[in-house]
Amino acid sequence: MFHNLTINQSSIHPATYTNEEIIYLTGIMGVHPDLTKQDNISIEINPFPDSTIVIVKSAAIERLEIMIYNRFNYIENLCMRGTRQKSGIASRWVASQANAASSSGFKHLEAIAYKDSSGSATVWSGYIVWGKLGYLLYDTSIKDFENLMKNKGRTEKTMIELISTQEGLNFWIAEGFSWQAIFDLTKDSESFNILNEYLERKNRLS
Repeated sequence: MFHNLTINQSSIHPATYTNEEIIYLTGIMGVHPDLTKQDNISIEINPFPDSTIVIVKSAAIERLEIMIYNRFNYIENLCMRGTRQKSGIASRWVASQANAASSSGFKHLEAIAYKDSSGSATVWSGYIVWGKLGYLLYDTSIKDFENLMKNKGRTEKTMIELISTQEGLNFWIAEGFSWQAIFDLTKDSESFNILNEYLERKNRLS
């Protein structure tokens, strides 16, 4: 089925991963499980000595850009933007990528859960979405979150605790900020537990 993809690979440095491995690590199998010609998928692969940059575009994905860190064994999601708002691809993409990366021995995924305050036409809602799908506060964002809760007189200790109620979610939509996010790929991790509970709820409602 991979023959329906357009793949361009730089030959400056030798490839660390096969094309098939990279396809699974991008998570696009969750968005396009059949990889048809109609999916219009193009993949650009740029290998470097310590990392591999991959850029994906498709009928459903305006731009997906990831950095696979070979030496440090984690994946950074630099950009994920769908062609349509609220198309429902985020959960399928995260689940596909997380499971593939975990099975391949990666330790974690990283991302910036971005909030766009510029007023541009592009709506970036990662600061809301990624917390629902298992990404956890990371590094300095933990302290930023704790300070916001303290300053606003709230008692929630984690992102998922806050956004699990409608009132808390409404508060975060209004007061939230861009944050450093990490998804723990360890089996039975908090990240996977949050993601799986979300998917179960989504399946019950569908």
